[in-house]
Amino acid sequence: MNNPINQTLMWRIVLWEYNRSMDETLTEELFCRYYGTCFGSHFYSKWRYYDCNFMKMVGYFGNSRENGQIFCDMVYEQMSKYEQRQNKVWQ
Repeated sequence: MNNPINQTLMWRIVLWEYNRSMDETLTEELFCRYYGTCFGSHFYSKWRYYDCNFMKMVGYFGNSRENGQIFCDMVYEQMSKYEQRQNKVWQ
């Protein structure tokens, strides 16, 4: 059976979502860098509307796979920053 949901990746996202610092969160500047000023500001306002909740935002993008993937790329960038910080703490 093929498991399309990767538990390890989901766990990493959950850890980031609950433990991210201000340097590791999604900012309006980051949205604008990925989407451009107009769409970036719009999507950032949705991010705030959904209380910065990853799953709600994924749901917001729905069938817009391109925009949804861009969002996931942003999350991955910030999640990596969180993990780098955590690795330094545990070393």
